[in-house]
Amino acid sequence: MCLRMAARASSPACSILWPARDQCPLNSGRDGAARWWQPPIKLGNVHTRRDYVHVQDVAEALFILGSIKIELPFDIFNIGSGREYSVQELVEMCAEVIGEPIEVISLPELQRRVDRLSQLADLAKIQQASGWKPARTLRQALGEVWEETLKKRDTSKYAPV
Repeated sequence: MCLRMAARASSPACSILWPARDQCPLNSGRDGAARWWQPPIKLGNVHTRRDYVHVQDVAEALFILGSIKIELPFDIFNIGSGREYSVQELVEMCAEVIGEPIEVISLPELQRRVDRLSQLADLAKIQQASGWKPARTLRQALGEVWEETLKKRDTSKYAPV
């Protein structure tokens, strides 16, 4: 199980985290530890900052929004964590969670020509309308994904040989 992130330029300023069960083979490192990457990881700009939100928090926010009365036929709400992290911070947090360093190379050719340096969801409107706020941190989400990865490692079709 791996971490999948979804974000589009046209979407609200957040990234959603959820387990990607079928698209991430585990690799075994020299020490026998399960790895879901092949070092080094090649990335573009590691200094951009994004608002990552747990998919369960998104589901809860959508449920709550579906149950409140709004004045207009439709309305727009931001859903996020209200906190942003750089890609570098995300990688460091992943390394902390798995207990192993993660080598990253930032390559200019992988950087977007135009990239927003910051994408932070403003939660004031959703909090005022519904009282909703996220219940989980990015660290919790990464920890859950890693725990599930380790549980499934021996029974997964991607288990190291």
